[in-house]
Amino acid sequence: MCTLFKKGDFQESERLLNKILKREVFPNLITSNLLIQGLSVNGQQHEAARMLEALRKEGLNADVVTFNILICGLCKHSKVAEAESYLHKMVNRGFDPDTFTYNTIIGAY
Repeated sequence: MCTLFKKGDFQESERLLNKILKREVFPNLITSNLLIQGLSVNGQQHEAARMLEALRKEGLNADVVTFNILICGLCKHSKVAEAESYLHKMVNRGFDPDTFTYNTIIGAY
């Protein structure tokens, strides 16, 4: 799926994900982070955010890496205010921002 995202083939990657989910195989956090990254890098931040919420519903807790992926994608697409809101969500969920988090947000200005 990562390769499909890199190629920009979102429809095929979504089809593959749906096929996997129909077999009741749910992605782990690493796979979910790759999916979120693929969406974020390709300008689909709202889909990436939706994936983050889906993780919570499935009982998978996001981590610092997950939030950094979202923040980075938002900053790369000039959505700094949204990136800052995810920084606040990250802190509210008990995660400490790291150097990457701060450098990403600072670099967006």
